[in-house]
Amino acid sequence: MFTVVDLKNEKKTKTQRFFNYFKKANVKIKETEVPFGKSFFISEAEIHRGKIPWKEIKESSESENFILPFELKENTPIKEFEPKILPQRMLFNSALDYIEKLNLPPTKTRFTLVDPKGVLIESLTPVLKLASLITVITKKEQEYTELSDRLFEAYGISLMIRSAYHETKRENSFLFDYKGEGIPLSYKGTAFSKEKKHLLNGKTLTPGGFNLPPEYENLWRKNTDKLQFASALYELSGVKALGNIRFNELCS
Repeated sequence: MFTVVDLKNEKKTKTQRFFNYFKKANVKIKETEVPFGKSFFISEAEIHRGKIPWKEIKESSESENFILPFELKENTPIKEFEPKILPQRMLFNSALDYIEKLNLPPTKTRFTLVDPKGVLIESLTPVLKLASLITVITKKEQEYTELSDRLFEAYGISLMIRSAYHETKRENSFLFDYKGEGIPLSYKGTAFSKEKKHLLNGKTLTPGGFNLPPEYENLWRKNTDKLQFASALYELSGVKALGNIRFNELCS
């Protein structure tokens, strides 16, 4: 469950402003239904006495997860919802599409996944048809070891599980590191990251825009961050179908 804040600054006459001064801040909460997911709330709040009624917004909401319009993103007493899963899944999906279109021989392709918190455990299986040497750098070693055992039983392929990145000179190497903090400047392959990093001999690809399915695009307030909204639908409202969407392009 989450709340989208919609700030209103309606024009009033001097008389209306005078009487409004003695009233409480006007904050209305509306529940919005979500196809195949839990509903979310829209908090319509008017600027009151020249100030944003943060207290009333928080008190009237049934959720502690807020999405704010762009103009309210600085110096606010409300903590915004921070996406944790969906952006990584979207970039991962886009990365696999990119590699698949190259039509490289799996026997000569290496894929390295940096996934400290195990966010992409359920998404890794499709990599098996693209690469024969798959390395995972993670703090969730037990979970990935269990996955490796299952993959070996089903496909005869094991994962190399490590706690730190090791450089490779193998041809057709791909590195997925969403935060991009562990990508070495000397990396010679193709890296996928949300942050642009200029490599000496390799390249990084970062996400471009994306489209939501129409039934969810219509729920999005265009003065808010669409990726943040989509992530809230996926992570808080349980719209799991959004875990399959991709970015429209990868930028070099």
